[in-house]
Amino acid sequence: ERTENNSAKRKSRKAANKAKNSTESDSKTLPNLFHQQRQMTAQRSRILSRLLLEL
Repeated sequence: ERTENNSAKRKSRKAANKAKNSTESDSKTLPNLFHQQRQMTAQRSRILSRLLLEL
């Protein structure tokens, strides 16, 4: 019975760590996504202006 209890504790601890890690990685990737979006928008506007100049 004790080993079952320990494995249950271990599983719940694992799940808690997993949840903690996922929220931490989310908070790191969100600014990165914003940065990528800004870069893509800037690149798109540069390409569009270049195309307009060639018309």
